[in-house]
Amino acid sequence: MTTERVSRGGRPRTQGHDDDPLVTVSLHVRKSQLAELDQVADAEHTSRAALVREAIDRLLKGLKNVLTRLKRPS
Repeated sequence: MTTERVSRGGRPRTQGHDDDPLVTVSLHVRKSQLAELDQVADAEHTSRAALVREAIDRLLKGLKNVLTRLKRPS
């Protein structure tokens, strides 16, 4: 039996994979942060969401590197 994906309307998904699907997260940011985010998104021809995902990836990578260095015996 095969299942067919049904379109629910709205914007098409452009990111995410079956093994790592996108999820919706809601957060509060300052108006000034949102304005800067929009400026960068426009300049880079991308979306707010794509920029935030990239920033999270970079932050997590940096944190992992710091934690790895702290765990090394002296």
